[in-house]
Amino acid sequence: MLLLLLSACSSSETELQVEEQPTVITFYVYPSDSPMPTRAGDDLVNTIAHENDIKSLQIWVFTHNDGKLVGYLSPTVMPTAEGTVYQMEVSKEFANAAPEERPNVDIYVAANTAAAGLSFNGTTTRNILNNAKIGTDYFGVTSLYTTIDTEKGLPMSGVLLDQRVVGQNPVLRIGDYYNMAKVQLQRAVSKVRFVFCMQQGTDQGEKPTITGITLNGGNFPVEEYLFLGSDGNPYRIGGTYEPRVATLLPSTSFPNQITPRECDDPSKYIYDSQVFTTAQAYEDKIDEGVYGTPSEPDHKELDQVGPFYFRETDKKISGSISYKVGSETRDPKAFSMVAENGFTRNHSWIVYVYYGADGLDVLTVYVKEWTTATLDHSVYNW
Repeated sequence: MLLLLLSACSSSETELQVEEQPTVITFYVYPSDSPMPTRAGDDLVNTIAHENDIKSLQIWVFTHNDGKLVGYLSPTVMPTAEGTVYQMEVSKEFANAAPEERPNVDIYVAANTAAAGLSFNGTTTRNILNNAKIGTDYFGVTSLYTTIDTEKGLPMSGVLLDQRVVGQNPVLRIGDYYNMAKVQLQRAVSKVRFVFCMQQGTDQGEKPTITGITLNGGNFPVEEYLFLGSDGNPYRIGGTYEPRVATLLPSTSFPNQITPRECDDPSKYIYDSQVFTTAQAYEDKIDEGVYGTPSEPDHKELDQVGPFYFRETDKKISGSISYKVGSETRDPKAFSMVAENGFTRNHSWIVYVYYGADGLDVLTVYVKEWTTATLDHSVYNW
């Protein structure tokens, strides 16, 4: 009888045992176009189709001091515009460390790496990620990118360094008890587009024809790093620059000469900060000229060449536009980006060209960060 009772008690204890839960670490990931805490002064613009697509996502967490892998995740659920909380399983050693002994961590997030010819996995080290580069075969001057591969998207990355880990088993969080860490993805490339028009009523023999668009050599680095560094710079590139000229027109994507559309008032597309109080307002005006409006889809006053997607650069990009008036070839018009660092990653640039009473004018507008999101310094990618 006693043996039966002991056996019953032993069986009951076994049944009551709960399987130990794995410990997870949690944090937010935001896509490149999503709202985050505002940083005053940012002026941002929307994207066109597929520029914000996330086709693949990989996340690594490493200890900050020695780069040991804490956890890896390759989720099938992509981050939403509101931001997505991810839970990553971590080792028992990390999970069971006393809070005061738990090391700070670095979070690396990469998206659409195939678009840059890169491939990573769960054994990829922090050193490999830090040194990963977008090479000459991608988003350079010899293989122009004018469309987005819908299967691969555009390469993106985000990194947060030296982050605190708080909480107790089985759920830890990166950040503090009031604010969970937020990693914002950024496109690793930037874009430029050219728009053209001429004054309505221009005489037939005086109409201009755009015959060529080039970007000067020495503008773009041969290599760009996928992830930003810890130096606070909004770019991270190699020290060698591509010497070749980038010929945008004529090219495979834009092989024809352009006789610009006529416009009743070309000046209305000139950037004026008093008229266009935000970068998006100006982008909308340009889009209206290129694509028409919902009520007047056939009313188009601008021709567009681009957009072109390039690796980032710290240079002020320059180039020239070749043209003729009637049958007479004129001297090319030079243009240059005005702002320093105007073409670091995730930026947009517009070159507006119009022909009026004073001949051909070329105006360049540096449109700041190419995203609808605004970022807070505490969660920015460096």
